[in-house]
Amino acid sequence: MIRTLLCCISLAALLSFGVAAPAHSNLMQSDPGKQAQPTTKSVAGKVASIGNSGTTFALQVDGNDKQVMNFVVGKDTQLKGHVTTGTLVTVEYRPADEGQNVALTITVRS
Repeated sequence: MIRTLLCCISLAALLSFGVAAPAHSNLMQSDPGKQAQPTTKSVAGKVASIGNSGTTFALQVDGNDKQVMNFVVGKDTQLKGHVTTGTLVTVEYRPADEGQNVALTITVRS
């Protein structure tokens, strides 16, 4: 009787470990095809300069500290309005791994 009870308990324990281990390993693994999306940021200011045939530009950020940020314009950058030096714009951007700010959307403010 005791032997049967111990055998059943051992079998139940083995089955529970056998089911729990694969389920746990699936939870711990990340999908290599999915990577975390980089954070999108936004800043507003006045275009200070445009360089390299329009592939880069500098933005004097709104505020008292006169901070200037540099941006790279990529093939996927959306431009909403006509931008020249001195134009007030809002820029949605993504910081790249190389330290550059990649402009995603440039919107002219009125």
